[in-house]
Amino acid sequence: MPKLTIRHRLAVPGILVLITLYLAIHHYPTLPEQIPTHFNASGAPDSWGKTSFSSIFSLPLLQIALYALLSGLIYLFTTRRDIRPMINLPNRDKLTDEQVEGIRIAIVNGMSWLNLVTCTMLFYIQFGTFQIVKGVWSGLGSFVWLFTILIVGIAGWMLYQLFILRK
Repeated sequence: MPKLTIRHRLAVPGILVLITLYLAIHHYPTLPEQIPTHFNASGAPDSWGKTSFSSIFSLPLLQIALYALLSGLIYLFTTRRDIRPMINLPNRDKLTDEQVEGIRIAIVNGMSWLNLVTCTMLFYIQFGTFQIVKGVWSGLGSFVWLFTILIVGIAGWMLYQLFILRK
């Protein structure tokens, strides 16, 4: 099985960022005066606000910022020779090279998954908002909870991996 390169790890989230930005640019001129700005736990819109640049482009801009941050960290952890100064673990100077490499892999894999899930979540919310405005959907649905579970699960998996690898 071929190894995933940094290019592969960043491509899909990057494409989602571009699609989300395209959706905002494409739909902005045709949106009604009021759009959903908040959703309750079941995904139904519970707050509506005036259509404005900030209400439409805040999600794509947040997505770009998160993508840039996580991609930058993935790049640093992938390319830096010694990651010991970048990790905050007790006795990090006593870690073996094998442990450090395992920690690097766990961090890069976890951040790659977080990048993908957060970009997918923000794309879904933006897409769903436009579907609600068009009257195609009545809400985002409970599907949004899946993203929350995935994000917490990935973070938990990363912490577990770091706990196991540091011993």
